[in-house]
Amino acid sequence: MLRRKLLASLLAGKLALVNSACTLTTAISNPDQLNKDIYDNYHPALHYSGRMSLVFDQKPEGLQGQSFSGRFELNGSLRAGQLDLATPLGNVLAQLSWRDGFAQLKSSQQTQEYASLDQMFQEALGISIEASLLFDWLRGRPNLKQSKEWLVDLSQRQSGRISARYTPSSDSKLPPASLRIILEQL
Repeated sequence: MLRRKLLASLLAGKLALVNSACTLTTAISNPDQLNKDIYDNYHPALHYSGRMSLVFDQKPEGLQGQSFSGRFELNGSLRAGQLDLATPLGNVLAQLSWRDGFAQLKSSQQTQEYASLDQMFQEALGISIEASLLFDWLRGRPNLKQSKEWLVDLSQRQSGRISARYTPSSDSKLPPASLRIILEQL
């Protein structure tokens, strides 16, 4: 009798597991949204500050893609947050803020709104970098979503140093660049 109850409960458990697996596979209609939800659930808001430099190997054409060196402070997650960029002396150059479906870049000259965080990061930094890459790197994780243009070195992350190398695609007008981050506290 005990053996039948044990066998019945094992069978019920297997059926429940199969049913939940079927439900999960049919519920994933938007994998990008699922990845963002999973990312946010397992990665609470961040607070990082330190120094950041973005240096191009050669001067890019036009205004986009200017080298930058200064201080930064990041508060938030991919869903909502703020990134302040400042000169080495602390004068604020830009404030980037975002929440679902909205991104805003404030500088001393103007305020601009963007449809996505990635689009705003590209405008502020002058180079194409997905926000999720930067968040992963700050956490000391190689990016889950591989980038064809960025190669990160996290070997010195424990001492607060992150470096990444940008190698543009053949259709890009930007030259190669190096991104270096030094975190104030871990």
